[in-house]
Amino acid sequence: MTSEEKKDITELKKQVSIANQRIRRIQKKYGEGTWGLKKLYASLDNDLISGITKGGAISIRKEMTDLQIKAIRKATNVFLKNKSTSTLRGIRKNITKIKKGIKEKIDVTDEEAEVIYEAFGEDLIKWITNYIDPSAFWVLVQEIQGRSYSVFEKEIFSISRDLDYLIEVMNDLDVKEKLQEIYRRYVQ
Repeated sequence: MTSEEKKDITELKKQVSIANQRIRRIQKKYGEGTWGLKKLYASLDNDLISGITKGGAISIRKEMTDLQIKAIRKATNVFLKNKSTSTLRGIRKNITKIKKGIKEKIDVTDEEAEVIYEAFGEDLIKWITNYIDPSAFWVLVQEIQGRSYSVFEKEIFSISRDLDYLIEVMNDLDVKEKLQEIYRRYVQ
């Protein structure tokens, strides 16, 4: 191993140490269900990389390949740079922002706020919030939980004339499919 490689490994170990400290703090306060930790685990906890211990910490072993080391370096950098999902302060701000946005209409727990924050990263939610105010959408989801798709569709169309127009006038079947998927994931 060259001195440059040793230096890179030493630097990576420092980053992993900082990341593991943040992981422990987040786990202590919120458990392992936060969006940032799920994303980190998804990139490192697989058969190819196997960079996560049973306790949820990032691990570096001597017998790791270059690919594994690069993957750990990249995932660790992404995790550490995103302060809104890798620090207690950032997570707390996100939860507060989500709760504040919909608190007037419904009461939201920290766990529910985390689910909402995670959902905003999904393409379907990004798509629907182009047509409907995010707060109005989540209030609607809470209010019609467990009701039929036709009720969901009727309520969506009452909030957004654009979606109604796309389906009724333009006969856009993609819109209908996306609404049905949103219903299956979040309302049903």
